[in-house]
Amino acid sequence: MKPSSNKRSIDFLFKDSCRFKGNKVLLLDGAMGTELKRRGTLVYDAPIDVIRQIHLEYISVGSEIILTNTFDVGFGKAKSKAEFERKIENALLAANMAREEAKRKGIICDRQVFVALDLGPHKSKDNYSKTVVEALKYDFDLIFIETAMNLKSAIEALEAVKAVQNENAYEFPIFVSATVDEKGTLGGESILEFVKVAEEKGASAVGINCSFGIENMTRSKVIRQMKSATKLPIICKPNVNCESRIDPSEFSFKMKELIEQGANIVGGCCGTDYRYIKAMYEMFHKECNLK
Repeated sequence: MKPSSNKRSIDFLFKDSCRFKGNKVLLLDGAMGTELKRRGTLVYDAPIDVIRQIHLEYISVGSEIILTNTFDVGFGKAKSKAEFERKIENALLAANMAREEAKRKGIICDRQVFVALDLGPHKSKDNYSKTVVEALKYDFDLIFIETAMNLKSAIEALEAVKAVQNENAYEFPIFVSATVDEKGTLGGESILEFVKVAEEKGASAVGINCSFGIENMTRSKVIRQMKSATKLPIICKPNVNCESRIDPSEFSFKMKELIEQGANIVGGCCGTDYRYIKAMYEMFHKECNLK
């Protein structure tokens, strides 16, 4: 079950998205890792049906892009090539099974849902390449490089993905997001430098995930800085700070501010669940007059 199309554009992803105060916005999913832990299963070796159920919950409350459970697959945890291949197979099948189930049940009859191959920090550029090559055996629509700690890791991931796409005649949107604090990336680069280089290296969208909580993101105006430096769509996928434990309603209110600052692709990272995505979707529903 290879990708259903060997070419996808960023415009294709936004084709049916809603307009929020004049800007098109795509709704991502929430956390996978913390949800698996909450359900008492190992993140790395979670049963396919548990992964499928989490994806389905997100789709059911409005997610337009779901990220595969492959965040840590390239970090050298697999004890064998067969285990590495099985991990990717289970992750891609679970995402596609959830999408197909949602279609059968009429959950997404009026909208599209895209599957993103999720790439967290990998041990090496070669590991990124191996993950993408193996994933090409299955169906997905875009690639999401997230939690880049520094510019070097983001460049390695982008170059590896672009090389695999060129070698295999595929062209997918590539999202790139960094983990940052108020000063910039955890590697010491400025936000503007990260955005500039990611765009030069072929990113289709750029932004931040996890990082220092949605309240700090709102206050720091980091999204506005990113928006001022590029015409690419801006990703904003904050975590839920353990100290504040902001609730879904407040999270969606803060996300509204971040969209007003320039975010176009929004969702939740560590600590969020379907309730946070539901609250954001309902906020979109109210603002966009969606059905």
